[in-house]
Amino acid sequence: MRSADEDREISPQQLRSLMLSISDSIVNIETNNQELTFEQLKTLYAGNNLTLRENTFKQNLNRLTRDGAYNLMAGILADNNSYSIKIAVFRGTDKTELD
Repeated sequence: MRSADEDREISPQQLRSLMLSISDSIVNIETNNQELTFEQLKTLYAGNNLTLRENTFKQNLNRLTRDGAYNLMAGILADNNSYSIKIAVFRGTDKTELD
């Protein structure tokens, strides 16, 4: 994660916590597209030996508004979305080579 002029590694738990605390609005604002799929996310979970229950999947990770509609968090995590997220993984510690 990059914060101003500081680079630091954070754990997946810390990233989840950060995403949930960024703003209450990300979980309370309905995303425009309500026809979302999460196959890539499910595959990622399975690849990391994490079990997902289909009956609670929509409620996990705060992806629904209080009214039960998909929120912006769901929109970001969906297979097809209009959000651009760029991630770089560097080899080593000097950040000169991408992995």
